[in-house]
Amino acid sequence: MKIKNVAFFLILLCLCLIPKTHAESNNKTINLIWSSNPEGSWEEDWIREVLSKSKYNFNEIIDGNHKIILNNSIIVCGFTESAKCMRYFSQYHRLKYKFGVIHLSDESYDHPTNFYGYPQFIIRNYWHKKFASQKNISYFPLGYKRKFWSNISHKEIPHSANRDYVWSFAGQVNKSTRLSMITSMKKIPHYFIHETVNFGSPDALQVGAYRDLLLKSIFVPCPRGWINLDSFRLSEALECGCIPIVEKTPFDYFAKFFGNYPFLSVESWDEAPALINDLLSDPKRLEELRSRCYHWWNDYKNQLQNQVATILENTFD
Repeated sequence: MKIKNVAFFLILLCLCLIPKTHAESNNKTINLIWSSNPEGSWEEDWIREVLSKSKYNFNEIIDGNHKIILNNSIIVCGFTESAKCMRYFSQYHRLKYKFGVIHLSDESYDHPTNFYGYPQFIIRNYWHKKFASQKNISYFPLGYKRKFWSNISHKEIPHSANRDYVWSFAGQVNKSTRLSMITSMKKIPHYFIHETVNFGSPDALQVGAYRDLLLKSIFVPCPRGWINLDSFRLSEALECGCIPIVEKTPFDYFAKFFGNYPFLSVESWDEAPALINDLLSDPKRLEELRSRCYHWWNDYKNQLQNQVATILENTFD
């Protein structure tokens, strides 16, 4: 009996000495508080990907009334009421709680931001020079819409030679610079256009159908919306291995956001046909650029995930 007890003790001792993996050694949970149901949010899947390299477990909470105040929290929100916003975040600040904010949807820069001094970090869409001096602010693109990759077990990104359309566009045409974009782009044959009444209107392509259209397209013009140069269209085009074409007026917004980027940019949509024809005349160079855009995007996402994981560790450890 004594021999058995000694053997059992030695086995337990050996198990205790086995090094734990990173995941096993840190099972700390932080709160992920959604200010609206994530199932109704276009950004849900994208946010989950951005957070995917975090070492923490997430306790997910839906708090549409902004009543829940918890230490060690990330709040996903898009506040439009300044007074309500300040009341909510000032409670975190007064209690000296550790928290960060993922700030969505501030396309026109009219959301309240007077609370930005309270969180340990802000991760927001839409770059703006007025936030340049605030060290706790980081940026991330709008990303792709919820369920963009649903029902796809393995991503197959076609070679440019195996795509049906030279270019495609799906969306509202009669706003900002889009009419001039369509007029110029129609000079390039073999295209597909699906016009909609409004952003997100019932006549829009379903997310999966739009993804499939992008997978069949080489170039995707990404004109501005009513206000901002960034759009879901850019990230979704890069996800599908297309070559986006963006505007760089009144300044090169995407250089501020990304630094050097490989996709095409124009000051006027009149420039686009010549750029496209030049690449179409050299299929090897065309495919090299298409592939470079796709791999650049995946490298960027990897860096973004690592950056966000580091921000969370610096805040919650």
